Amino acid sequence: LIRTLARVRIEPEVVALRRVVTIGEMLDRLRHQLTRIRDRARFQDMVGSHDRDETVVGFIALLALWRRGEVHVEQDGLFADIHVAPASGATATAGDR
Repeated sequence: LIRTLARVRIEPEVVALRRVVTIGEMLDRLRHQLTRIRDRARFQDMVGSHDRDETVVGFIALLALWRRGEVHVEQDGLFADIHVAPASGATATAGDR
């Protein structure tokens, strides 16, 4: 058994690396998107990703913007699309980030 195990080669696991988006980067992305919309936009369109981790980071950033009063957020029902609109007179400063 020991001789058999000694002949077995263990191949290293190959893991694909991907870029991680930070909350700060997502805040910048959402703020930029807010300057481009007239009325309101779907949250998923603003995040612009189908990656689950990136969507979660986007949601956390959206909550931060909502808490700071920079956006209005609406959702018609459970699991319905989230709509985001810029708050009137909301301005972001570097100290808010």
